[in-house]
Order: sequence, then C-alpha cells, then structure tokens
Amino acid sequence: MSYPATINSLQSVHPTLPAVLANVDLNRQHDAGTPVAAAHIAHAKAVVATVRGINASGQDASITDAIVLDAEMREVAIEQAYASARYAPANLQQSIDALRNDIAALQRLVLDSHRQTMAAVDNNRILSRNARIQQPQEYSPLQKKIPGSGHALANAVRPANSAPMPALNPEPRIGDVPPAFSGRIAAYNNADILRLITFYNEDFGIVAGDPLALRNDKFRVFISEF
Repeated sequence: MSYPATINSLQSVHPTLPAVLANVDLNRQHDAGTPVAAAHIAHAKAVVATVRGINASGQDASITDAIVLDAEMREVAIEQAYASARYAPANLQQSIDALRNDIAALQRLVLDSHRQTMAAVDNNRILSRNARIQQPQEYSPLQKKIPGSGHALANAVRPANSAPMPALNPEPRIGDVPPAFSGRIAAYNNADILRLITFYNEDFGIVAGDPLALRNDKFRVFISEF
C-alpha cells in the first residue's frame, strides 16, 4: 500500500511557516510510492489541530484561514490515500485504464458505423451516376467503406515483376476517396489497380494471374454496377 502521488508538507506549500510549530512537525512530506500508514493520518490531524487552534486564538496573525484550509485538505488527501490503499482493488487503475480504452474503442466503432452508413448512401448516388457514363466522360470515385489498409490484398494479386505495396500510413478514413483519382479506368496500369486495392481494402474480385484489361474491367464493375 503506497501513495499514488506525492503529498507535500504544509510548510512546503506555505514557506513562511516554521518547520516545527508548537512541537508539531509541519515539514513532513509523503512521497509517491512510499508506504501509507495510519500514523500519517494521526499526524495530519495534529497539524490541523495546531494551526486551527492558533488561528482561532488570534495569537499569531501569520496562521491564516488559508493555511488552516490547506492543512485540512492535506489531512483529507492522506485519508483518501489510506482508504484507497486499504479498500480499493489492487488493480483499480488498470481497471480504469481498461474501461477508458473500451469506451474509446466503442466511440470509434460508433463513428465508423456512422461513416459507413453515410458512405453507403453517397456511394449509391455515385454508382447510379457512373452507371450512366458515356465515353469520354470520366467515372467518379466511390467513398471508402472498409476500414484499414488493403496492402495485403494488393500483394496477394500483384504481378511478379511489380514492387510490394506498403501499408498506408496514415490509413484513409471511411468516407475518404482516393487522392488524385483518375476516372479514365481504361488507361490504368497494374500499379494504379494495386494502389486502389490498398486504398479501398477491397480486391474488386481480382485474382492473381488476371491480365490488366480484366483487372481494369473488374474495377469498372466495382465502381459503376450495383
């Protein structure tokens, strides 16, 4: 059982105080990580009683109401540290941290779900427009709807003579569109298709060994057919 944080002495908070007042040590500090003891509460109560008595008597104007209040708050801090050490679960902080992580993960899931819903709505509109494309009009990009980087998918279908695709860092968010997107799908090369697989984290039905023309057509279907 130890102090989670340092509790300063009353004298260190109010340097004008003497280190010892009426035979009571005002310069006793409890460092973080040092053991908590019931005797510390008794001493803190003695400090409060001493400064409160002098303040009430008016015999020393330097012992102000603020000093009495700080002594009282210091006693409370020590009592709380003792109570937590004695009765709180040993892994309380770990439990709090885990709860915070769970809440953050839930918030991300809710946000991703909202973005996926909005992307699906917008993508239906874009698909409808792309389905009516007449050359030389260019296709519009769909919004990303699957989280994460698709570099593993891209590398699974990349031609043997092409460089491996790295993971995207930072990863695009759901609802993003590919940067510098070109709507002229027939002009794509293999690197273009691999970059799009990596961005969307979808393989568009492409398999290893597909020739470039078929890869381009599969992406065209992805972007223009329901």
